[in-house]
Amino acid sequence: MGIIDKFDDTVRLNLRRFGLTALPLFSVTVALNAPLEVALLCGTSCSALALLGSRPAKIRPTVGRQMYRTAQYLLANFTPFAETSTIKPCLLFAMQLDGLDAWRARFGREATRTLLQHAYDRIDGALRNDDVVVHTSDHQFYALVVVNDLCDLAATLAIGNRLQKAIDPGFQIDGRKHYFSLSVGIADSRHYPQVTAKRLVRSANSALNRARYSGDGQMRDMTDNMIADALKSWISWKSAGWDIPHVSVNLSPDDLADPDLPKRVEWMLDNFKVSANVLCLEIVKNVIAQDANDVCVSNIKCLSEMGCKIDLDDFGTGHASITSIRHFKVDRIKIDRSFVTKCDQDTAQSRLANAMIQMPQQLDLEVVAEGVETIGEQCHMVDLGVDALQGY
Repeated sequence: MGIIDKFDDTVRLNLRRFGLTALPLFSVTVALNAPLEVALLCGTSCSALALLGSRPAKIRPTVGRQMYRTAQYLLANFTPFAETSTIKPCLLFAMQLDGLDAWRARFGREATRTLLQHAYDRIDGALRNDDVVVHTSDHQFYALVVVNDLCDLAATLAIGNRLQKAIDPGFQIDGRKHYFSLSVGIADSRHYPQVTAKRLVRSANSALNRARYSGDGQMRDMTDNMIADALKSWISWKSAGWDIPHVSVNLSPDDLADPDLPKRVEWMLDNFKVSANVLCLEIVKNVIAQDANDVCVSNIKCLSEMGCKIDLDDFGTGHASITSIRHFKVDRIKIDRSFVTKCDQDTAQSRLANAMIQMPQQLDLEVVAEGVETIGEQCHMVDLGVDALQGY
């Protein structure tokens, strides 16, 4: 605590003491020797002084070791960074040691305190001196890292991996070595048009919860980051006058199995004020569910009804991809490159490609030919009536 903070607290304490002590003395004295109105005025003034001195001091950002801080201190530390994030982007990492609750129940409070202090030192040592590291009373760690516009997704992941590796060597506590993994959630200020400390913390915590739910301690916020990057790029291209109908993002099996996927996508679209039909979500054959009641099917239908475009990738390479057209509201089929390669040179290959193209066309679906690498393949696919071409 600095000199100003100490002075401020001293003034408040003295005001409170004076007000509480003087209140009954003034009230009794004036009541005996003065009119009632004067007694009430003096008593009210003393009460006001007591209340003024009792008002809690404003929480200020602190520096140095920040162990066991409350949510108020957390937001107070991060607010100055969030307010200037348009000039200096920042990343917020929310972290928690996996299995800590069970470990604490077995080894006790003091051992847990020692563990958390060592973990804080490791995390703090993995970052720069100017980065802010906070450990809150709910046993979570937060690290706020100021970056520049050159910090891309790969660099962000590298920081997260460095934090996880800092925990890997284990901790020597009471003569025993204990090993932990670290779950990490990431929030990037560049993905939010209007950044606040509360929004950063909430987003990082959401990503952390998904990482913990996955059970492997890995960061599962990358799909949200890719969607945000794609939407930001589309907005930038639109501002530059380019006519880009939509942008595409691949969905992983974990994404499609997440019941909150539609809410995540809806939040991102609302956050960037972008229409749903701008976002195209690609689904590969290995994430296609057979059961029409499956969570994956429900998510895809919900996203389609929301207005997002759905691409079925690698069409024709497995029976799941073919039967899935019945269940999913697919907008576009992407013919696998195995049907495209040398289609202009091989008659049998050309007939097979034509059959694969005719099937979705009969269902009024758009068709994209994947893996087009030569002028001959390009011309032949156009002759067969595909709607779009994609290189390998």
